[in-house]
Amino acid sequence: MKFNCRRCGWCCENIVIDVSYFDIHRWSQENRFDILNEVTFLDNYPHKGFGSFYFLKTARNPKQPCPFLVKENGVSSCAIQDTKPQACRDYPWSHDKMEGCPAFPEVKGKNILKRKQVRESQRKYLKRTFVNRGELLQIIARARHIS
Repeated sequence: MKFNCRRCGWCCENIVIDVSYFDIHRWSQENRFDILNEVTFLDNYPHKGFGSFYFLKTARNPKQPCPFLVKENGVSSCAIQDTKPQACRDYPWSHDKMEGCPAFPEVKGKNILKRKQVRESQRKYLKRTFVNRGELLQIIARARHIS
């Protein structure tokens, strides 16, 4: 069953958004300093010693909406749709706590294989991101200096 997004914005308002190694490199190559300025590294979220990169606003308070969420006439959209983070592209398969999403009951329990594949891929992304955090922090620092 295919996930049929209803563009309600629930996911953009209730999920801490992971940013991967590949996302940061892509945004650097695209000169998307507006996006890179929203990214931060947290070494204590969710477990100390295995930190990662997140959109700061959502990491500080998971109930804060993504800084790139646009709402018009009750319809949500992504201001960076063409280059959004991989975690957003993998949604909803990338998150366990989806009970609040109005469209999720349609796929709950379905596509277990896809969920496992996405999780395995994310583990690799997170590990590579953590191992290369110094390089990524330099990219973010340069972006902040340029903008």
